[in-house]
Amino acid sequence: MLTKLLVQHPKLLQQIVSGFVNGCRSGDRLHVLLVGASGIGKTHLVSLICHQLSRQPDLQDSLRIVRFGPTEVPSGLLCLACSLAEKLASLYPEEFPSDLQHITNSLPPADAATAILHCIVQQLQHRSLLLVHENLHLLFHSFTDAEQKHWRAFLRETRRFSTLATAPALFPEISDRNCPCFCFYDIHHLQPLKLAAFRQ
Repeated sequence: MLTKLLVQHPKLLQQIVSGFVNGCRSGDRLHVLLVGASGIGKTHLVSLICHQLSRQPDLQDSLRIVRFGPTEVPSGLLCLACSLAEKLASLYPEEFPSDLQHITNSLPPADAATAILHCIVQQLQHRSLLLVHENLHLLFHSFTDAEQKHWRAFLRETRRFSTLATAPALFPEISDRNCPCFCFYDIHHLQPLKLAAFRQ
């Protein structure tokens, strides 16, 4: 049904899906950001991408997908790490233990976030993770400069996570060349729907 309702971005859909599929097979990690005004279809497109990736036969054992919806916005790096661990334990209980609380109790926040994230990488084993963030700007607004640097370094060094994200507009944390994540995301601007698209 979602596929039938998609009237303007089928080429972009296939481009992004193919990019993630090829990345999983080759070991490359993509970080994609969809930018467009509220109501333009970002969530619709994200749902289709996730659905098509989850149906790829050769990725059933090599890809795990965790999605944070528009209202699920962790505040800070430690909250992101804890929320990610909780979601993985809920979605894939046989692969990810549910109790990482002891880590947050015994370490300073920055060290705890690092420990949890690296624990997740170990639990992934041979698999990769697609991390889906809607309203990415809100997550980045909650990061300190040090957390932005830490997050980018973690993604680059471990090379186990890919990202599919949305935002209503570009925001300084990714558009300002002085910020750690400048030029980190492959950005696609979604154009407003036109009447001609409905007539085709």
